[in-house]
Amino acid sequence: MGTGGAIPREDLSSLMTTSPLLRVGFGYRPIRYLQADWGLDAVFHAAGVRDFQDTIIGRLKIRDNEVMIPFGGRAILPLPGQRVELFGGGGATYLHYGESVEVPGGGEDSGFNCRTCRSRGGWGYYALAGVNVAVEGSHRFWVGVETRLFHGKTNGDPLGAVPPLETTDTWINTAAVFTFRFP
Repeated sequence: MGTGGAIPREDLSSLMTTSPLLRVGFGYRPIRYLQADWGLDAVFHAAGVRDFQDTIIGRLKIRDNEVMIPFGGRAILPLPGQRVELFGGGGATYLHYGESVEVPGGGEDSGFNCRTCRSRGGWGYYALAGVNVAVEGSHRFWVGVETRLFHGKTNGDPLGAVPPLETTDTWINTAAVFTFRFP
């Protein structure tokens, strides 16, 4: 898991802003230096939606979130000493941008559905590169930096300044990551 920043490019560069990123993922190594990856990059409020929904308890904020769900693989190159690893890879990704209502003190069971929320989505691909460093001798805990380049096409509802047309979307997401490895 990790945190960092997401930079929109291509059609999104003038429609969305650089925003905070939260990254979670899972990898499985069937072969020592090849890994299958699944993950989630959640970007917060890149479209800058600041709207409200009127309800019986008052006006509730509507905010946007952008989600990228990558699934693919990576190759790992250990450097001499086995404490530093370089890696690169890629695969397919699903992109979804949507609005949601913020209910104070509420959760999934709050009962407030967003009547005006919009969403858009589409498919694409991603490439990744990074470096990890073992922080202790058993090589279970690692820290590093990982960059993912997402590229795809989305369509659907308008979202913030994004029009209701198909757009070509590119994101450069960089995060400081912490990794725990099982034996």
